[in-house]
Amino acid sequence: METMKIRGCHPRILRAVQGLYTDLRRVFRLNGAAGQWWTSSNGLVQGDPISMVMLNSLVTCVIESTNRIPVEGLTVRSYADDLSSVVVGRSPEEAKNKLRSVHAAMRSYVAAGCGELNDKKCFTFGNAFAKGILNPSFQHLQQFRIVGGSLVVRDDSSFLTQLENTRWSKWKNSIRRIRRVPLGWKERAKMMLTTQSQACFAQGTHGLVENREYLKQIRSDIMRSLWNMDAYSCSPLVTMALLVPVQLDPEFGCIYEGLRAIMRFMRNLNVAAEIRRRFFDTMQVPVDGPTARLRTLSQSAVLGELIYKLINGDFNEDEWLHMLREAWRNHLWNRVSRERSHHYAGAHEVDRIRTMKWYNQLQQVADNTIADTDDMEISQARAQLGVLRTIFAGGLLTPDRALRHRNKGGHHLCRCGLERESVEHVSWRCMQYISKPTKCIISKTFLYARGSTCVCPICCNYSNGEQSF
Repeated sequence: METMKIRGCHPRILRAVQGLYTDLRRVFRLNGAAGQWWTSSNGLVQGDPISMVMLNSLVTCVIESTNRIPVEGLTVRSYADDLSSVVVGRSPEEAKNKLRSVHAAMRSYVAAGCGELNDKKCFTFGNAFAKGILNPSFQHLQQFRIVGGSLVVRDDSSFLTQLENTRWSKWKNSIRRIRRVPLGWKERAKMMLTTQSQACFAQGTHGLVENREYLKQIRSDIMRSLWNMDAYSCSPLVTMALLVPVQLDPEFGCIYEGLRAIMRFMRNLNVAAEIRRRFFDTMQVPVDGPTARLRTLSQSAVLGELIYKLINGDFNEDEWLHMLREAWRNHLWNRVSRERSHHYAGAHEVDRIRTMKWYNQLQQVADNTIADTDDMEISQARAQLGVLRTIFAGGLLTPDRALRHRNKGGHHLCRCGLERESVEHVSWRCMQYISKPTKCIISKTFLYARGSTCVCPICCNYSNGEQSF
């Protein structure tokens, strides 16, 4: 009240506030039931504009006090009841003295009875020399979170800071817990995508992390959770490109969310002009931030052209995001056609609509979105979906392939006893299978090349009516 009076607050406002605090009583209400009234003698009443004016009037006392300190390189800021100070010194001793002078003003404020410090929420940040110089109980942090972004300091682009490790670990734990949720494939994939923000928060505010080995470990956790198996033989690249939203791929997820954030920044024409200026400024090399990320991605053969579309402002937002996703899907297909050429040779570009047509029809039945479907038909559709996903991802094992996958010697002979039980033998030469009226699921399961009528079968798997349904 006294600080507001000194600052020239009108007496009518002061009288109203004084009347409020003269006989201030409060009550707790829970589920519509009120407890007993009690007299309150501490804190500010919040919820109206005058409470913020009173709080600012108190906190400003500290800032005004530090402004009178006759030193340079000292900045004190406030947000509500939080205070921060940044000091710059030519030597550690000079910086230490400036920090101590700011903290002395804060101690005087507390000693005057204007408030109190919460030691658990007080910390120093930056160079290690600041640790413990103000109070041994204050934490010294290498990272902290700010509203809408984060500050990170890394040695190189492959180095994950403590903050980034914490975020990725949090999402990794969520992925592992989702594996235990008794829901289907589609729902679990959706839950993982929803919780991805735990790892990708504020991606657009700093440079791109290129630690692919670590992201590969995250992808492995996603695969184990989706397929609900510890040792899987399914292709992670096909799974991400075809069976789930492609931004669930950790490597692309952080790129995608970062570019979405930058795209939103650039809705402001002034911000877009500044980013464009920094991007094309060859005299300055950005160390971190959105410009560093954009420059890194612009050199990529996968996304480079789309980055220049973003910089030049020549795009529709929804269409541009769709092009990003499609470009990454094609990148994954290119990779899998090289890395798993014995399964996916020629599948460097796939027509998802034609390939997924039967899958989507089964999904509609499994989700019970088609009228006149009985429980038996729904159960059968769900079973077929599981087999179909495994075929697409190259993970449906023949007995012979299962032996090799588990590093066991020898071959598994077909029931006819003539050859080992390979896909080729079962499909074309085995009299045991030919004599049975079986319906081969793989006859409907092809990867359709874009713009072509030819098909690329996944020749590593088979499933007949006797084994699958």
